[in-house]
Amino acid sequence: MNIYTYSPFVLSMLVSAGCSTHHFDRNERFSSAGSDYTVSVSELLKETQSKIIEVNTKLLLVSPRPTKEGRRKALQEQNASVASLIDKIDEYRRHNDLLGRYFKELEIASNAGKETEIGITLGELSHTIANLNQETVDKYGTLIPSRMSHNQMGHVQSIADQLVKTHYAKKIQRQLVRDSSIIATQLYLQGKQLDNLIDLMQSALKEGRIMHLKYEVMEPYVKGDFDGRSFQHWPEARKTWFELRRTEDVFKAVKEAQQAMSWAWQDIIRGKRDISSVNSVLKDSNDFVRAISSFKTNTPGTDNSRILIQKP
Repeated sequence: MNIYTYSPFVLSMLVSAGCSTHHFDRNERFSSAGSDYTVSVSELLKETQSKIIEVNTKLLLVSPRPTKEGRRKALQEQNASVASLIDKIDEYRRHNDLLGRYFKELEIASNAGKETEIGITLGELSHTIANLNQETVDKYGTLIPSRMSHNQMGHVQSIADQLVKTHYAKKIQRQLVRDSSIIATQLYLQGKQLDNLIDLMQSALKEGRIMHLKYEVMEPYVKGDFDGRSFQHWPEARKTWFELRRTEDVFKAVKEAQQAMSWAWQDIIRGKRDISSVNSVLKDSNDFVRAISSFKTNTPGTDNSRILIQKP
């Protein structure tokens, strides 16, 4: 099953508030988990973006070209490569942040009562997300399907119809039924983008781990100056290298969080369970975000040329 199968449950869960106190509590907890997820992803991308620049800068400094022309060409190539990756991360963060804002507004509308109309903010966000969907399809072409199948679209609309008509006026019904397919498409596109982006980010950060092993672990030990000042940090640097080997789990945790939320949306609608599994994965993701945020890089040959994982 793919993200299309589950994404309708985003709106199903949010608009079902008011059926009962039990369902309202679930809706409130789910909305909080959804917001936490978008915030966690945004923070992860922000920190990773910063560390990619630092790692690439260190790479240029530790392997300079022997000629001016060689250095100029190397810098231009690296600038272009990093800029391209940063642009992709920025694009994904823009999509993710808009989705988070939409969930917030939809939560407000769902809890406001059946007589309250959805405000203009929600409509504007929905329109912007719809435009982003089309921009993504235009940009990546056949790499990302441009629309859901008729069966998938019917599934989205039937769920929205069943839950929305019970609680909201016709104007709101039309808004939510329309938005259900827009948000479903955005979630699907984000999933496809995230897979590609994670591969690129993992490759960039892998260079940082390799340099840390070479300059902070291997070279000081092989040099054998065990009483020197530069060797004082070696035990910690070696421990850090083992910790850095786990940073690939950062991105795996993000994928798992997205999948866990998909399953939770389905199960909550069916009354099977709460969002505890989502919260567990989000906690793991946030722990990794803190680790990434303390991923320091400096040029070799200085006292602070270490990559550290600080204790939270």
